[in-house]
Amino acid sequence: MHGKNHKLKWLSFSLLYCSCFNSFATSLPPDFAAEYEVSKGFLQLGIATRSLTTTAQGQRIYRSSSITSGFIAWLVKEHIEEESYFVFEQGKIKPTLYLANRKGKKNRVIRQEYDWKAKQVSTQVNQNHYQYPLVEGSLDRSIYQLSLMLDIGKKQNQFVYHITEDKHGRDYIIKILGNTKLQTKFGQLKTTIVQRQYKTLTTTMWCASKFANLPVRIDHEENNMSFRAELVKISGFNLQ
Repeated sequence: MHGKNHKLKWLSFSLLYCSCFNSFATSLPPDFAAEYEVSKGFLQLGIATRSLTTTAQGQRIYRSSSITSGFIAWLVKEHIEEESYFVFEQGKIKPTLYLANRKGKKNRVIRQEYDWKAKQVSTQVNQNHYQYPLVEGSLDRSIYQLSLMLDIGKKQNQFVYHITEDKHGRDYIIKILGNTKLQTKFGQLKTTIVQRQYKTLTTTMWCASKFANLPVRIDHEENNMSFRAELVKISGFNLQ
């Protein structure tokens, strides 16, 4: 990684895969809230969260956030929040609105609106505005994490997700490495190991079937630096 800001940006989990684009699933997991501790060795870097909620009007919202904590927060304060609004139609996730707000050394606000009828994405980054063609099956840079949870368990060796990062988009390729039992704070859990590799970046996740394939451990390596996120709190699932 290049500098503290790049290291801390990973806390948002947005670094995080042959179905092409958004694949088919039968149902979404229940509403949940999860909290992770992110560390490098014995040094705690921060707290990250993921959640899925449903409003009174039936709107589903997937949220993720990260904030520095402990000693590292004395050096640099970073807080990243992401919200993905979406609909679930015919077994597929279709994003409608993506919001991101990063506060720290460099502030950044992103708003992406998805017009599926016009097949267009309208993006605002701070005061700059862009419009891109919308490729069928595209996902925003946060909601693909939920799509991965839905897809794990299919008899495929890898998945491809098309992310609307810019006018060209980017394909995230996620490979299934196998299954294993992992000892966690919540006992020994059956997990599926998935991995994304891109240039010098490698992200490996252990996804627990008990929690609808939510990651319970995430290892990230980049430029000979390594970090780990471990699930420490969860609600919405049966813990028995």
